Amino acid sequence: MHFNYLYRVNSWTQILILLQRSLYAEEMVCAMSSQLFHIPQTKDLKGSSEMHNHLVPASYHRVTAVGSAHLLMIPVK
Repeated sequence: MHFNYLYRVNSWTQILILLQRSLYAEEMVCAMSSQLFHIPQTKDLKGSSEMHNHLVPASYHRVTAVGSAHLLMIPVK
């Protein structure tokens, strides 16, 4: 199986930048998802609670990945 990647990641710094972009996108999705629960016209949208339930573990794993990338970038003495 061959994947055509649009970019190559060559360092932990680049990985961290991509993870931070991904984390920012997830922040926006979580914020919008939460807002939908508080707007009267959208509080009962079909699938909203299921989506919210999937965001919680995804957020945990993404935050863990960002933290791990930070730790891997600490110079070893």
